[in-house]
Amino acid sequence: MILGRAIVLVLLVFLTLPPRPAAAEAQLRAAAFTSFKEVRLRLLGTRDAQGRFTGALDMRLAEGFKTYWKNAGDSGVPPQFDFSSSQGISAITSRLPLPHSFDDGAGGKAFGYKQDVMFVLAGKAEPGAVLRLKLDFAVCGTLCIPLSAELTLDLARDGPAESDAVTRLAATRAALPQPLGTEGVSIKRTGEHAFTLRLPYTGDIRTLHIFPDAPAFFEVKGISAAEPGVVSVQLLAQPAPGKPRLGPLSLTYGTQEASFERFVDVDAAQP
Repeated sequence: MILGRAIVLVLLVFLTLPPRPAAAEAQLRAAAFTSFKEVRLRLLGTRDAQGRFTGALDMRLAEGFKTYWKNAGDSGVPPQFDFSSSQGISAITSRLPLPHSFDDGAGGKAFGYKQDVMFVLAGKAEPGAVLRLKLDFAVCGTLCIPLSAELTLDLARDGPAESDAVTRLAATRAALPQPLGTEGVSIKRTGEHAFTLRLPYTGDIRTLHIFPDAPAFFEVKGISAAEPGVVSVQLLAQPAPGKPRLGPLSLTYGTQEASFERFVDVDAAQP
């Protein structure tokens, strides 16, 4: 009888224990940094039990240097990602935080980052996958410097990331621009390559930043309040050489606290 009660007590204790930590592979892993004078780079990543890969390109900029968003603006070089040499990992996508706008030193505006930044990666991974990235990018101080790096993350062999990196990645993912549909969006052609866009937005337009990205070059010429909860955006386009279509146009907009992303069919706009 005593033995039976002991077994029951052991079972009760076992059942009330907190869940065991996830397998080591599910921990966020960090590769060693690849270092340049202007920036340090590394890959981070983890694979969950369903085979979903989540990670980041972790960029630590030296003081006084900046790097660029997927649309660099009037000057600069956007990052180019090549994951084709990876093993056991596929369907990799990259998402970038809302950038800043700054003077490019030549009278124009550039879009990018002046502080440490993470570019978020996602995909599908097999156990023990190896992520390989050939990265072409640029950093700028007084002069712009094109750089290339070949980075590797081995989910089976690289060690766990420090807690600060885990926190930074979680915060970066939470602050990524939220994809929205086309509800409430309208666009009108006001010239051959000029447009007025009406966009739902309830924030303070004085702190609103809008960043276009398309095959053509788009410039935001003005932002004003159209009515409560709606802003009017004046856009001017310059077609890419040899491409009659301007879009698809992606608009990333908002503030560092809350940002959004919408796609606009600018080629279908009517007068």
